[in-house]
Amino acid sequence: MRNRLEQSGVNILSDKPDVDLKASHDLRNLFEATGLSHMRSPEEAKQVEQFKESDDEEERSWGESFFMTHRDWLFLELERTSLRRAWDEYFENVDVLICPVARIPAHSHDHTPIFRRTYEFEGQSEPYWQVMGPWNAMALAAYLPATVVPIGKTSTGLPVGIQIIGPYLEDLTSIQFAIEHQRELLGAYELPPGFEC
Repeated sequence: MRNRLEQSGVNILSDKPDVDLKASHDLRNLFEATGLSHMRSPEEAKQVEQFKESDDEEERSWGESFFMTHRDWLFLELERTSLRRAWDEYFENVDVLICPVARIPAHSHDHTPIFRRTYEFEGQSEPYWQVMGPWNAMALAAYLPATVVPIGKTSTGLPVGIQIIGPYLEDLTSIQFAIEHQRELLGAYELPPGFEC
């Protein structure tokens, strides 16, 4: 893909933003849990409150952030402001960042409560968001637009995608990049099985 993009005139840099992937992921998780707290019934809220005493790090984090104080939330906002400054600096010299969407390709649906969900990754059972969340958290935690496009398939036919992250409020930048370089990203269009003429 890199060679095809370069041949089409894209100037590819190896510069990385001064952003910590895990810190972005943790920040996104905290905001998500506190943001969902008003949607839970009193019974569900009591269940989540018990997580504050859990030995499981994911559950404990959900329990604590679900009931965080406004003061705690303001400190998180300061972290997010710092993160957004780092991205602003990065996008002074870069149009878009191309990176994975997740650590795995597409997977089967799982309706287990998200804080109890696990995924087998490289022979080990890991919390779902440790496998799915870190990469997509970079854009989400900093209010950045991201366009996800497929770039191929695994040997078993599962789709694999990338995300194209653009600067704050420049949604059309990431979308336009995907449109202009769809042939370089995707190759020639293939009809899905069953749709052949």
